[in-house]
Amino acid sequence: MKKNILVAGSSGYVGGIITEYFKEKYEIYRLDSDSCDLRSETGVANLSKKISPDIIIHAAGNKDIKFCEANPKEAHDANELSVINLVKAFPEKTIIYISSDYVFAGNGGNYAELDDTAPKTVYGKSKLAGETYGLKNSDSFIVLRASAIFDEKASFPVFLHGELLCNRDVACFANTFYSPTYYEDFLATLEKIIENGTMKNKIYHSCGERVSRHEFGITYAEVFGFDRVLIKKKLC
Repeated sequence: MKKNILVAGSSGYVGGIITEYFKEKYEIYRLDSDSCDLRSETGVANLSKKISPDIIIHAAGNKDIKFCEANPKEAHDANELSVINLVKAFPEKTIIYISSDYVFAGNGGNYAELDDTAPKTVYGKSKLAGETYGLKNSDSFIVLRASAIFDEKASFPVFLHGELLCNRDVACFANTFYSPTYYEDFLATLEKIIENGTMKNKIYHSCGERVSRHEFGITYAEVFGFDRVLIKKKLC
């Protein structure tokens, strides 16, 4: 019998990737802001009376860094309050919270799961607050942190493709680094968590190799047959 999985944020970028990938393997219940506002305790409580999923994948929230900085309450409502309401309404269910590398300060890099967190942004603080509440108040809460999940439709690859196709130079930072995560690698990690049931650990990382935007741009140009000379170094 197929597992029944509720994907919160199914209409978003990450939630959409998850839903599309698992729709044949599992029974997927799609949840977006039109069907239930996760910021509403009553709304989520009513939802729990209608459905009883085996697993909840919480991929909803507000990931707009600039918006979150300007609107901290909205950021915490989207990324922390939503967790609170799900944990209260589904206390016995496994909840997999898709979190972010922004829970770290970003000074060192190559972070392990149990390294100290020290978010500098409102977004990072709100994601960490969601993690903290879930881990403290549910024995079946699991955190899956990812870094810059991408496929061919992600904003940076789309931008690169458009500029390179027009033979335009693209300036990319060479002295800042991140760990872009190919979506199939992220999904493979998520599937292992789903299939293993009760997990010994409660926090997991899924991320790619540490690269600069410039290195990513060079690799993209080479893979898709563009002139790598168009990728220019930029310093911040």
